[in-house]
Amino acid sequence: MLEILSETKDPTRVQPHLKKCFEGVDRLRFEANGDISGMVSIEGELVPLATRIRPASANGAVEKWLVQVESGMVESMRQVVTQGVAAYAPERRGEWVLKWPGQVVLAVTAIFWTQDVSAAISAGASDPSALAGCAARCGSQLNDVVGLVRGELSPLNRATLSALVVMDVHARDVAAALAAEEGVAGQPGCFSWTSQLRHYFEEQRPADEACGWW
Repeated sequence: MLEILSETKDPTRVQPHLKKCFEGVDRLRFEANGDISGMVSIEGELVPLATRIRPASANGAVEKWLVQVESGMVESMRQVVTQGVAAYAPERRGEWVLKWPGQVVLAVTAIFWTQDVSAAISAGASDPSALAGCAARCGSQLNDVVGLVRGELSPLNRATLSALVVMDVHARDVAAALAAEEGVAGQPGCFSWTSQLRHYFEEQRPADEACGWW
């Protein structure tokens, strides 16, 4: 902390300490004029900041521009996840998963899985095969991702898809278990479903509230 606070003239000197301050962030991208334009993971994945940060405007107060960086991270992830949600349905999933940052791929996939299973449970009152169909779709999506993993991928895409395979296996197993359980169809509030970790996408909240896509 003392080292960070002592680096008032050269903001880039804070770089070695960023991974201790912000989980998943290895370094920031500094432009030639000193502005911060993006955040970079240890794997080299870049997420541009929605609003550039100017450390020079903080007059050497490291604690001020680091707080701006933190707010910028939330703003940027909110923006890129919103864009990822909008792009998910119109595209083939096998193409979509290769175009977006890893956190977006995992979060948006979980959002749409939650929607799909919720809709299948509700539809189960009139269509007994709805949940089985949902489980089959999850299995098909898993097979598509496994096929991608077996092909040629960049190290960054391979890391993202390896994590996605684990999520897809869990998604398929949960959907299959719900389809096999009696009393679930038509009961979206059943314990077997509400006890699962679910992700929902909400419209942007006021700036003073938490990010709305968790």
